[in-house]
Amino acid sequence: MKRAALNDFLRSNRGRGYRCGEWDCALFSFDGVLAQTGIDYLAEYRGRYDSYESGVELMKQIDGVATLRTLATKKLGEPKHIAFAKTGDVVSHGPSLGILYSGYGLFLGDAGEIERLPLGQLDQA
Repeated sequence: MKRAALNDFLRSNRGRGYRCGEWDCALFSFDGVLAQTGIDYLAEYRGRYDSYESGVELMKQIDGVATLRTLATKKLGEPKHIAFAKTGDVVSHGPSLGILYSGYGLFLGDAGEIERLPLGQLDQA
């Protein structure tokens, strides 16, 4: 994890408005990974969906999965218990993906704001 890169990523995207296919929870989470690692796991998705439904169809077509959690598993490996998560890890809460940061899951809200959930409310990393 490169904390400075993650900090820059979060700062530079503060207040960015939600728009499915351009800035949604999948892109927020995987762009956090991109900022830290330089690996773009969603390169083949970019610009190819503009709704939840078209995103699901694309996930089925490209990776053979139908949920963001299974997409994260396919791209990033088997999930781990949230107790073992580190800042910068992709985390989930229900069907949504976010980024762990200092004990909180950061999730992109519908209006583009960042919602913080405590570690105990997160499902897995």
